[in-house]
Amino acid sequence: IEAERRRVWQDRFAEGLSRRVIAVAETGPGPLAAFACLEAEADPRWGTLIDNLHVDPARKGRGLGGYVLAAALRALPADALSRPAYLYVIEANARARAAYDAWSGEVVEALTKDEPDGSAIPVLRYAWPSAAGLLGRLSGSSRPDTKRPGATAGPGLGDESRPQAASS
Repeated sequence: IEAERRRVWQDRFAEGLSRRVIAVAETGPGPLAAFACLEAEADPRWGTLIDNLHVDPARKGRGLGGYVLAAALRALPADALSRPAYLYVIEANARARAAYDAWSGEVVEALTKDEPDGSAIPVLRYAWPSAAGLLGRLSGSSRPDTKRPGATAGPGLGDESRPQAASS
């Protein structure tokens, strides 16, 4: 699976960032604190795909997911902000679903996703009427909680810096 994921990301970067936005939050050397990858207008009906939204497990529960997603949404082309946004989540991922529910996401579809290893897992499609509306729901996520025990301020975190977003 790791090799397959590496190929997917190599292909994405090789394709360029014409309608794709990638935002990361870093705390220095080591794993990324969080990252989001969005594809503007990925689907005519559902709009912008929130293709990936990940937070380092050691840093979950501090608002980093909302923080990096908001940074990515702000970097979308203006026309994409007025269109819907959506994502897929593994049905059993209660923590992520709680965040999407708090951000006023609506479960609009239940599907089964075929994984690279041949297994099939139940997933849900969450949707928002507009990417701008989702960004508005995330306005309280503009600063992650770096005051909690174990939290670290650094590049992409804290008051003096923001996550990095790349798009074109």
